[in-house]
Amino acid sequence: MKLKVYIDAAGMEKIALGQPLYSWNYNVQDEDSSVADNKFCIATFTPEFPLPEACIIPVLESFKEREAEIQAEAHEEMMKIGERRANLLALTYEGKV
Repeated sequence: MKLKVYIDAAGMEKIALGQPLYSWNYNVQDEDSSVADNKFCIATFTPEFPLPEACIIPVLESFKEREAEIQAEAHEEMMKIGERRANLLALTYEGKV
């Protein structure tokens, strides 16, 4: 499989003006994909993908990181709900309800 790297019209404008390109000015497509007319191919290459076995550990690590993020977000939300509950319960102790 071959991949092609394209720059978009905004990237071509930056080149024309002598300005640096941003990562979003690049687009990678496989060689069989259709590409818009306003893109310019700057490279074609054959990627070397890792063996499937080499992918397992990094993916499991990313799952662990994402799980920690989700737990932190959930904890924060639970704390907010607990605070709101406490505020409502406080109204009953103060005789306002």
